[in-house]
Amino acid sequence: MAGLIRLAVMAVMVAAAIQPSFADDLPTLFEGRWTGNGTIRPEGFDRPEKARCKVAGTPTAGGATRFSGRCATVSGAGAFRMDIRRVPGTERYAVEAQLPDQVQAVRMNGRANGKTMTFSLLKPLKMNGRTVSGQISMIFSGDDSMVMTQTVRDVATGERAEAVSMTFRKQ
Repeated sequence: MAGLIRLAVMAVMVAAAIQPSFADDLPTLFEGRWTGNGTIRPEGFDRPEKARCKVAGTPTAGGATRFSGRCATVSGAGAFRMDIRRVPGTERYAVEAQLPDQVQAVRMNGRANGKTMTFSLLKPLKMNGRTVSGQISMIFSGDDSMVMTQTVRDVATGERAEAVSMTFRKQ
């Protein structure tokens, strides 16, 4: 019985951690101008290269928050865009992203846990001859710092890599 009470208390604490008003406002943490430093594996599984990014978060007319910008490494540069929207009536988020190496928009679903947002690809995509699945995590520290990581997994071989590891600061 004590175990059930502990579980019930933990469930209430978890439910309180993401209050609807906070979950509604979470995408607004992306708003503003950001600069980032870290590493990117341009081909997903190759050697990581030092990278710098400049991005901006802006609200869109459709109720999403657009996080878009440009990142550069010694081997090249590319632009990206992510439109992040809360799915009405749920604690889930939908993301539509345009990535440098993808012709079509990439779609992801995700959840928030405190100030961490995690998005997973809805379907694997082709990356340099490989079929990969992936996940992006964004962890906010206060209102002016965020760590973004992207992990990828080769569906055929199971090989995993951290394709992106960036720390962003709001300007």
